[in-house]
Amino acid sequence: MRNRQMLIFIIIVLLVAWPIYQLVDLYFAKKSEKDSNILLYQVSLFQIELLNNLIYDSMNASNTGQLNVLKQFAYTSDYSHQHLVLAYGDSKLTNMNSYLDIMQYIIRLQLGGDRLLKQEEVAVFQELNKAFIEIVQVYETLLSEDGKIISSQNDKLMQLDEAVSGYLRKILLE
Repeated sequence: MRNRQMLIFIIIVLLVAWPIYQLVDLYFAKKSEKDSNILLYQVSLFQIELLNNLIYDSMNASNTGQLNVLKQFAYTSDYSHQHLVLAYGDSKLTNMNSYLDIMQYIIRLQLGGDRLLKQEEVAVFQELNKAFIEIVQVYETLLSEDGKIISSQNDKLMQLDEAVSGYLRKILLE
């Protein structure tokens, strides 16, 4: 009889403890997912800040060979941002097409080999610099304190990105 009471007691404890354990585990699993999204955002922000600095440096470039680092950082910025979009979902975070457009513009400049940049080509980087200063400012405030995308900032980011993409695509079609 004593063993039977002990068995019933253990079963009741397990029936109560198991759901509590599952709830606690679920809470901490979501917290770690949120933390990883914040870390991914920080990496993406770091990449775009570096890209912005390289765009600024490109205003002083004299030849197309000096644009290789900018092209690589446009790619890595796109890569990290695309993973951020995957983490948050494309309904909450916009894709940044301007990264790929920067790469295409640089590739077009480099098609003729290592040559001197024309003044109008350098002027494109001056315009990009102005635009990316704004993009970085918006990107810095893209997440709320609890790690969620702020939709108004995402809308601003989308508008700025579309403006840069439109500008570069117009130049690429000339």
